[in-house]
Amino acid sequence: MTNSHALLIDIQRAMMRAAGRVIFCLDHTKFGRKSLSAVCTLEGLHAIVTDEGAPADLVGALRARGLQVVVAA
Repeated sequence: MTNSHALLIDIQRAMMRAAGRVIFCLDHTKFGRKSLSAVCTLEGLHAIVTDEGAPADLVGALRARGLQVVVAA
């Protein structure tokens, strides 16, 4: 879980610390992309919401790690 806008990282981390649950919404184009600045690890997430274009193997791997993945139509 990364962000290319380094100035937003501290804000995003503060929001995650204050949240009861951390849910990332990622469309299929975000899978496999990397950025210089890490926001959190997968252990910092409760769920990911994505679309049907998300790679099935990655969705399966995330679920195998115990992460809830919701695939929206």
